[in-house]
Amino acid sequence: SSGVPDVPLLEELADRGKVTDLQNDVVAQFGELDPNISYEIWCTARYDDFSNETDAKLITTPYPVVSITSTVVGYQSASLTVSVSKSPGHVFCDAYPWALRPTTERPVAPTYDRITSSRFSTVLELDGISGTVVLTLEPLSAGTYYDLYCYSEFYRPPPPPGSILPPRQGMTNQEILETRYGIRTMGPQFDDLGWECVSGRNCSIDNILGVGLSYKDSVLVRADECPG
Repeated sequence: SSGVPDVPLLEELADRGKVTDLQNDVVAQFGELDPNISYEIWCTARYDDFSNETDAKLITTPYPVVSITSTVVGYQSASLTVSVSKSPGHVFCDAYPWALRPTTERPVAPTYDRITSSRFSTVLELDGISGTVVLTLEPLSAGTYYDLYCYSEFYRPPPPPGSILPPRQGMTNQEILETRYGIRTMGPQFDDLGWECVSGRNCSIDNILGVGLSYKDSVLVRADECPG
């Protein structure tokens, strides 16, 4: 341990997060950490009305900023209520499952390019004011951990055919990361990676007569083959 860092050092070196609503969290992501090394995480905070900044989220951004305010989670779906800071806004959301094999691993946060390809999107048109939208993500796998992320940008109607698309005005990758919302779908977990045959051998079944079987064997009936 190198001791407790002082506030000026943290403000100079650390990543920053902005909170304009006490119901919102600040999310930080630390990449390329060594699993064999112990780390200490230090934070500090101070009051700021962002009056001297031009990129204060939810205050002066030229594009809408979103946050997930609540979810209703089922066995194979998740219904999201998403707060949108201003309109017209084009909102995209998606669910990314945790990996469980060979080890439990949180999915990497999506970038702008990835999340805008999501099939779950909607448009909020309220002539400049804020509002909420509801998106239902399905189908999902039962009994599975997911990270939910959302992204929004200033909505423009589709341009005429053959015209040049204008630059998109939307949230940054860091702002996308800050929308993260963790859920676990209801029900037992199904093994999405399939099943593995262990200590098995080839045989066949002719009607109800077992061929190549002995009294020591058991029979597993499946509608599809074991992978591999």
